[in-house]
Amino acid sequence: MAKIDLEPFQGRSVKILAMREAIDNSERRSILAKYPQRGFLVKTMSIKEYLNETKTEIAHVSWPTRKQAIAYTVLVIVISFITAFYLGAIDYVFSLILGKII
Repeated sequence: MAKIDLEPFQGRSVKILAMREAIDNSERRSILAKYPQRGFLVKTMSIKEYLNETKTEIAHVSWPTRKQAIAYTVLVIVISFITAFYLGAIDYVFSLILGKII
């Protein structure tokens, strides 16, 4: 059977391709070993590896300055009050309208 180039495929795609093309068992095992499954029930890394990678990623984050954080917090609070006032006003108007109808 001719060899299939599997480089462009990742994870599950390779598994599906292997099953669809009815590759013999030895080749199927080598493909699945080369591209291990990833998913909810498959352990892919240890907790130590996860924490090390998390620490590395956190180092790449550009954190806001104190001034930016305060400005964004104030902005969120102001928009929340404006939204609450708007929804309260609409609720009041609909209550009056329904009170007149009922």
